[in-house]
Amino acid sequence: MMQRSNRGAARVPAIWMILVFVLFLASTFLAYTAGDARTKAQGEAEAAVSAKEEADAARMTELGRSRNISEVLGYYNREDMQSRSDVEQAKQGLSEFKASFPGMTDAEVTWEEAWPKASAAYRDSLGKAKTLEAQIEDLRNQVSAANSATASVTSTKDKKIRELEQQLADAQTNAQDERNELERQLSAARNQFSSADSSWKAAQAELADEKRARELDSNAARTRTAALTRTLAEQTGLTKELQGPDGSVLATSASLGIAWIDLGAGDRISLGMRFDVTSGKPGSSARKGVLEVTKVEPDRAECRIMDLADQFDPIVGGDTISNPIYVAGGTRNAVMAGRFSGTWNASELKVLMGEIGINVQDSMDKSTAFLIVGDPLYNDPETGEVLEEPMAVSEMALYKDAEAAGLTIVSIEDIRRFFVK
Repeated sequence: MMQRSNRGAARVPAIWMILVFVLFLASTFLAYTAGDARTKAQGEAEAAVSAKEEADAARMTELGRSRNISEVLGYYNREDMQSRSDVEQAKQGLSEFKASFPGMTDAEVTWEEAWPKASAAYRDSLGKAKTLEAQIEDLRNQVSAANSATASVTSTKDKKIRELEQQLADAQTNAQDERNELERQLSAARNQFSSADSSWKAAQAELADEKRARELDSNAARTRTAALTRTLAEQTGLTKELQGPDGSVLATSASLGIAWIDLGAGDRISLGMRFDVTSGKPGSSARKGVLEVTKVEPDRAECRIMDLADQFDPIVGGDTISNPIYVAGGTRNAVMAGRFSGTWNASELKVLMGEIGINVQDSMDKSTAFLIVGDPLYNDPETGEVLEEPMAVSEMALYKDAEAAGLTIVSIEDIRRFFVK
């Protein structure tokens, strides 16, 4: 058995003591170090808590501001107080907002940029709206005034219509009364005319017999007169025939204003021819009026009564008629002097004279019976030169020769008066 050394055993306690002492120093150092770190950690913790509180306060402030903005801007869930506005919806809303106002462009990308222009456009719209409202109010006042005026005019019109309707009814009643009276008068006139026509027809047969007898006597007288006239013409050179009544009135109708004469188509009577009417009473030559031929029959003519001289002395059967240029039978010669224009020009006048048995000659001779005098001349009849002053037909040599020969001188005014074109 080996014997242990005591020297090694003595050194072990010393090592442990050293070890314990080192450990003590180490623990002391660690304890000091740990205390300082703790103190530092506590300081950092306290600083972190303070920073957290400040961050929380700042966060709450920002959350409040964000909530306030979201509450104003919208587009968020009001039940969740932590919710924020939806940016995409806000952008879409901005686009729709800009589209609602004129003058917006792509340059306005935020509500802050868009709102002033929208506000200005809105104020402008308000101004226009107020102007339009004022105009509308003015138009309403005008319409009200127009309605009042229309009501007044309508009332006046209705009143006037009622008055006119009453006047029309009265006029129709009066017209009917007048019509009845006129029909009564017309019936009486027809009866009177029928009676007069019957009387006239009854007298016509007697007149026809008397006329035939007068024609026989007239033919004999004309034969004798023609012979005497030729003898007188040969002895004196005069060719004017004595003029007397051309015919007489057969009957009249005062109510119809017509008369019948004893000259017809066989006596060269034509429409529009006129005759002066003279009283048929013996010893009387009073002019009574004018007759104008309106209807021609074989042996009589119907005439319209014109220019009645005295309504209390009407034209009646037996009165005589005459036309200064009318020739019932045979042929007469005439010459023309002066200017013929207007109603009857020279060519038309020659045709008219031919229809009533008057031959218009180029120059006057012993067979000439009439001189037809026209209007004054503006040209010299011999040279054709224009005269400074119109020449009266009475200054012409033809007129003086006709006057010396005793021709019947008829003016163009007489023809216009006795022959209607």
